[in-house]
Amino acid sequence: MRPFIELPDLMLAQGEKLDGTQLMAINVAARLGVAGPEVPLQPTPETLNQLAETKIIATDAGGAVLAEGSGAATLGNPLNVVVWLVEELAKGGRKLSAGDLISVGSFTPLVPPKPGQVVTVRYDGLPGSPKVSVKFE
Repeated sequence: MRPFIELPDLMLAQGEKLDGTQLMAINVAARLGVAGPEVPLQPTPETLNQLAETKIIATDAGGAVLAEGSGAATLGNPLNVVVWLVEELAKGGRKLSAGDLISVGSFTPLVPPKPGQVVTVRYDGLPGSPKVSVKFE
């Protein structure tokens, strides 16, 4: 697992209506991301529960909370997203390879950054409360 900040980009004009077709065409608004260091997880029932119960908190440089959510926000558990993806790829005769990275989706509502803002995302409930930060220029 890696802490991750997805950098969305709607790529739509201000006020343009967003529908499912457009969402697919713009890669679900995912443009880039910032990943932190790898966090080893144990394959245990406790880890499975931790992933669902982990609290994900985005804060600014002063520590003010910008957004928060939980692992359960992604199909009940982030691993459910991985299972879904593997099954969908298999339908097309494709599969994941060793070393592939997967973004399981957003845990929190999208919060547009401001120029100069530093955002840190912390995963409370996982060993060491892993985090990752990015400064928006």
